[in-house]
Amino acid sequence: MKKVKRVLSLAAIGSLTLFLAACSNKPVTSHSTGLWDHYIVYNFSRFIIWLSNNCGGYGMGIIIFTIIIRVLLLPLMFYQTKSMLKTQELAPKLKAIQKKYSSRDRESMVKMQEETSKLYKEAGVNPWASMLPMIIQLPIMWALYQAIWRTPELRHGTFRTYRSILYFANSGGPIYFLKFMVINGLNA
Repeated sequence: MKKVKRVLSLAAIGSLTLFLAACSNKPVTSHSTGLWDHYIVYNFSRFIIWLSNNCGGYGMGIIIFTIIIRVLLLPLMFYQTKSMLKTQELAPKLKAIQKKYSSRDRESMVKMQEETSKLYKEAGVNPWASMLPMIIQLPIMWALYQAIWRTPELRHGTFRTYRSILYFANSGGPIYFLKFMVINGLNA
């Protein structure tokens, strides 16, 4: 059973790697083909350009898009943090188990793994659960990077700081920005 899980995990990681490695570096357009280029990267770039047109420049469009993505991924980040905190709470018990089975022979290693998995099961902790959000975030952040890098308007666009700041200030942006910073500060 463990071998099957290991093989499935490696197959999933390998297929994700092949999926992302199959990306080209040509500019993405409406005529791009393939699942990744046409449906993901192209739509990311179109949405960023739409935000840029409505929010005062390419820099602000990218920033707002990144904030939207981070807000959408917030539940995953909370899940990851909870899992990490539970794992940290078990750290002293895990060290005691490692100290108990400090010899490196095969029998003691097997017993140590059994006790460790039993401890995780009793505490309701999955040590690999904190990796799940990172695996989900990787393609999203890679698509964001590809959208910026492969769209000529975004790649060669300027931030236009002065115009962006004026637009941000006139649209009530500072109030929303302060609320965002306070909420982020409370979550940290």
